[in-house]
Amino acid sequence: MPRVGESITLQYFALDTVNRTGKSGDDTNHTVGWIKEGVYESVAASPAEVDATNAVGHYSVVITDAQMNTPIGTLVVQSSTPNIEIIPITIVPEGYQRGSFR
Repeated sequence: MPRVGESITLQYFALDTVNRTGKSGDDTNHTVGWIKEGVYESVAASPAEVDATNAVGHYSVVITDAQMNTPIGTLVVQSSTPNIEIIPITIVPEGYQRGSFR
């Protein structure tokens, strides 16, 4: 379970909507952002493809301790490649209660 203030590696999937398959080799075309308490910020880490043969279309990226210092965060990734869809991932880290961090 993700914890408030602790970095995490998140995985996401890039779907080629024309061929209905994962899109391999697209990581350099991804713009990765993090929505922290309703405010968008860029993610400093570069995304990496997990495995082009055995996990086609799967990528990972590190969200830092500072970015995880939030009661809720959403990973948003956009590809500059046409017809690639990447669904946002929302994280609710453990350790946030009653308006303050534990």
